Amino acid sequence: MESKQQRLAFIHKLNLDSPQDNRSVTIIGSQAIAFGDVVDGQKKQDVMNSCLFAQLAANKKYNKQTQLDECFKTTPHAEKLGFLSVDALVINKMSGVFSAEELVLLKAIIARIENDEGEFAARLFNSSAIAGDTANFSFGLCSSDENNNAAVHVGYYGYTTKAEIADVLRFEFGDAEVKFIENHQQMVLNSQIYEQVREQVIEKLGTNYIAVVEI
Repeated sequence: MESKQQRLAFIHKLNLDSPQDNRSVTIIGSQAIAFGDVVDGQKKQDVMNSCLFAQLAANKKYNKQTQLDECFKTTPHAEKLGFLSVDALVINKMSGVFSAEELVLLKAIIARIENDEGEFAARLFNSSAIAGDTANFSFGLCSSDENNNAAVHVGYYGYTTKAEIADVLRFEFGDAEVKFIENHQQMVLNSQIYEQVREQVIEKLGTNYIAVVEI
């Protein structure tokens, strides 16, 4: 296991992507996470900051327009699968990995973002997710495990197309050729380890990229 000094040195050396909006806005960049009732206070803040930190570090390291295949499962021609829009395809993909109860909440998150078109949280989500002809975004659910650590189940999604992307979730396939990618991950944030680097992560992040909206 790495020492505290090694963890701090790693965080200090990482370069983070620069914010596109100076206002502070649970939408975390291009990620939307719903928290269970038992996840609150410091634990919730830790999950938000650690997820955002990882997201910005990845954005800095990888080109979102040319390197989306790095860790994703690819669906080459999404427009031929019978789905009219991205939100419908994402919900279909979610149904294979999330429980029925979780899916209800995830659908509510998607609907909330779509209904808030023009509001800051929705603008933050779209501006963080879109990079030219590519969109890269994720949805997650956070609960507590048996050791009272935060457990996060995340679905990562993205697509590339030659058509213009104005809205990440409402993009309609039509005749446009679309390559859709996905991945799913379950993670546990160890509170004892994270508290060693919490202040450094907060200092590195500042107050950008996060918006809280009611579902």
